[in-house]
Amino acid sequence: MDRFRGTANVGIHAVVVARCRPLYLQGSVETCHLMEMPDKERKLRLLEETRAFLRETGWLSERAPYARERILAATRLVEFDAGETVYLMGDPSDGVYGFARGGLQIQLPGDDGQVVAIHRTEPGFWVGESALFAEGERLISLIAGQSTVGLHIPQVILLELVAATPSLYGDFFALSHRNLETALRLLGNMAVAGADRRLALRLLHYEEINAASGGWIALGQAELAELIAVSLPTLQRAMRRFVAAGAVEQGYGRVRVLDRQRLLAISVD
Repeated sequence: MDRFRGTANVGIHAVVVARCRPLYLQGSVETCHLMEMPDKERKLRLLEETRAFLRETGWLSERAPYARERILAATRLVEFDAGETVYLMGDPSDGVYGFARGGLQIQLPGDDGQVVAIHRTEPGFWVGESALFAEGERLISLIAGQSTVGLHIPQVILLELVAATPSLYGDFFALSHRNLETALRLLGNMAVAGADRRLALRLLHYEEINAASGGWIALGQAELAELIAVSLPTLQRAMRRFVAAGAVEQGYGRVRVLDRQRLLAISVD
């Protein structure tokens, strides 16, 4: 699987991007980059499915039709296995990513040097524009929490695209605003005292952003405990109370909100 990742692939990436550049800007990216991959038919089909999903979900669905199609035409397919790194804090920008299937864990280093997971992303999530336009390093680490499929716009292609269509800058500023809004909400929820309240707020947040997943939130208890900064036994006790109250339903490695009003009552109690 060729994701053009790491210093060993820089030369390959440059060659492929140079060869693909006219096709990206003409909207025929699939013809270009799929010739570099095996199993062309499967990847072409997956590329079109991924574009179709992101056309209707999340930030990209809120863009004007012309902007949406220009952005989609610049994308290429990426796939990540569970546990695989998309990028790490401190990496230089390599472009913008949007994800249609699976989930990614956003991580930050704590003051003690330990890595802290702060969020699990939802389908329709886009990221990477901040470091690109600021010409800075990545501020977070992004790790695939499960098998994940998405789209990538390489940096050189995106910069050419916005230079040719300056109105697209406004669309990417809207993405930055959206991601900042999420970050501030997470920060506010983490400041709440009490494991039950913190868990209720996080579940309500994930229930809102996982509408495309049939209501199920694909999170195991250990990861959920880490995300809200409580011990696993504390999380398990709180979850048992929520299940007994009819507020949530648990499955293997997943949870679903059944009664938002009960969770809201817990979150303000």
